[in-house]
Amino acid sequence: MVGLCVSSAAFILLVSAFNGIEGMIKNMYSVFDQEVMILPVKGKSLTQEDINGVFRFCKEQKEVLSLSKFIRERVLLRNENKWANAEMWAVEPVFFDMAELNDEHHLIVGKVNKNKDQFFFGHDLAVKLGMNQLGQDRKTLLYLPKQDAKIGLGKNPFFQESIALSGVLNYNKEVNEEVLLVPISFAQSFYPNSRFSGILVSTHPQDAVALKQKILSKFPSQFRVQTNEEKNQLVYKTSQSEKRIVMAILGFIFILSMFNLVASLTMIFIEKEKMFKPMVAMGFTLNKIRAIFYLVGSLITFLGISSGILMGQLLVYFQLRFSLLLIPGTNKAFPMAFKAGQSFSILGILFLLGILASWFSAAFLTKSVKKDFYLFNER
Repeated sequence: MVGLCVSSAAFILLVSAFNGIEGMIKNMYSVFDQEVMILPVKGKSLTQEDINGVFRFCKEQKEVLSLSKFIRERVLLRNENKWANAEMWAVEPVFFDMAELNDEHHLIVGKVNKNKDQFFFGHDLAVKLGMNQLGQDRKTLLYLPKQDAKIGLGKNPFFQESIALSGVLNYNKEVNEEVLLVPISFAQSFYPNSRFSGILVSTHPQDAVALKQKILSKFPSQFRVQTNEEKNQLVYKTSQSEKRIVMAILGFIFILSMFNLVASLTMIFIEKEKMFKPMVAMGFTLNKIRAIFYLVGSLITFLGISSGILMGQLLVYFQLRFSLLLIPGTNKAFPMAFKAGQSFSILGILFLLGILASWFSAAFLTKSVKKDFYLFNER
């Protein structure tokens, strides 16, 4: 029973841990990136006329929560003698709400003020540039590449602008190391031809694929539509593969724990074998003896799995409530998420395996009884 209890608790703990990790990954890669991106099929920019129709179409769809046009460009930053490459994201003010920028976990320094131009640096990017305080005007130089610029002697291929640090972003490794978030009006002052990199669409994760199909059906071959899961396909696939491998290992361990059940039933059978003659004299048949051992095995299975599931749920609750286990090197709790549906499905599978093991064990053990010795026939 102990083996069943431990393996059942391990199932609940690891499934909850993987649910928490998946939730953390989805939060990290969807809050900033958004669930759907509409991009050009060729090149890297779209004109205002190109995206007017799809922008209006998206606004009419019930799946769409918010929209923001954006300009994305590789830029250079210099703060005194420190240089860094960055990816500039120029967005509309509504994007601050889409990316939950007001959340203290995402904007760890500074405050959002939509009434003025603000420049937000990824945490690692700000550290690399040695920017340790807000409002460093005339300190940080932004170099934006000129579109269709011809390189020649005495020609500068970059626009230059001094910008101030308005806040520090904290989303994921990619954003923290590379992203410079600026107002779209600021970027358009350097690129007056109203060219955009695409549209960011906020929607529920479960609606992303359906929305993508609607856009592609309405505008076939005009745009490239990419969901967040497609963009971060490797991350999601790795997480799912790890989950399947661990579940397979746990399943193997649970099957091994079935041998403890078989061993327990065998020991009980050997211990009680001398009582079979009196039981036969009292009218017991082989089927009734088999049913007794089947019920004993089922009871062991029920108690072991139930206590294990309960123990696992309590440990998950304590982790969520009191943060008992922290991620190494941080003060953040290891993510866990309890899902009742998965717990019931695990419970059902484990019970099924346990009952099958009990039935086969009881059938095999009672076959070893010599019917002619006990003077009764199986009925």
